Amino acid sequence: MRGLFYQITADNRKFYHQLAFACFWIIAFFYGWAQTLRALAYRKGWLKTRRLPCRTISVGNLCLGGTGKTPTVLWIAEALKQRGLKPAVLSRGYGGASTAGAQVVCDGKNILLSPQEAGDEPIMMARRLKTVPVIVGTDRYEAGRYALERFDVDVFVLDDGYQHLALARDLNLLLLDAEKPFGNGRVFPAGYLREPLSALGRADAVCLTRCSGPGDSLPAEAQPDPALPVIKSAHRFREWIPLNAAAKTSGPEGRPVAAFCGLANPEAFRKLLSETGARLENFRHFPDHHFYSESDLRSVQDSARAHGAEYLLTTEKDAVKLDPEKFELPLFAARIDLEFLQGEELLLDLILNAGRAVESAHDE
Repeated sequence: MRGLFYQITADNRKFYHQLAFACFWIIAFFYGWAQTLRALAYRKGWLKTRRLPCRTISVGNLCLGGTGKTPTVLWIAEALKQRGLKPAVLSRGYGGASTAGAQVVCDGKNILLSPQEAGDEPIMMARRLKTVPVIVGTDRYEAGRYALERFDVDVFVLDDGYQHLALARDLNLLLLDAEKPFGNGRVFPAGYLREPLSALGRADAVCLTRCSGPGDSLPAEAQPDPALPVIKSAHRFREWIPLNAAAKTSGPEGRPVAAFCGLANPEAFRKLLSETGARLENFRHFPDHHFYSESDLRSVQDSARAHGAEYLLTTEKDAVKLDPEKFELPLFAARIDLEFLQGEELLLDLILNAGRAVESAHDE
């Protein structure tokens, strides 16, 4: 279905996709207006926006699919922790089965939920952050209040929060993919935009992700205010994480490998693998947040062997959903971190100083 969606919405779509695209365009017209009116209702106060009694930093995007939100959330939470602050991450928990209000994924010591309950990204963040509480809930305000009752928190990092207008934030960081910041420029389902481009006006700062170099620039329409801070970043491979016993003897560098993932942007992972020195012989991608069945895993391994691969590679996000010892081939996860090409100190200043007035008022 994902592939068909891209075929229908592509500019070079086949003639037999024209009718479907016309239907998508009509739906997108009304959906775009609905999103615009919703944003207006929050801005005018017709819909209620609630504020948590401490700093809230939101990380989000405008397009469907991956723009690097999780690495950015991880970097912000780690940066805050290193400077003596006490962050907690609030996530929607997309892909998880739990609907029981706010739930603690990690209490800063132990991981308390499974990927099936919390979703894969919250579990991945909990594993990486270790001492930072991670809470999931559809109502991020209630999740935040719940966290404040249970943990010593002085700043929240809101994962995928750009469209969560019911919660006030002190810094609204918008991520845009440098390769295709607005997809095809159309609102879903005619395109990949979650909202019309007028939503750019809500951003306090823009982070251009997956940059090829510091020379990458923000499209003019993405910077309505010349004073809008712009940060540039790239995703960098850091290390291979061995996941099963077979992977502890040697690494995949220079060896024939097969890879698989369940990401919104699988091509970004394929491109990153090409930069590691591994010889990629076979690549399989599944839908975003995919939970692998036994038949999926058998198929992945059979396909890898058929292509002469000696190692299997995946992402940290996928790894949290796997039982590594069920794999006969050595299995590794790629550790991917954020690297700033421009504006790291600027972003650090923004996250450290956002909402000082809120904290002062709360202290009084």
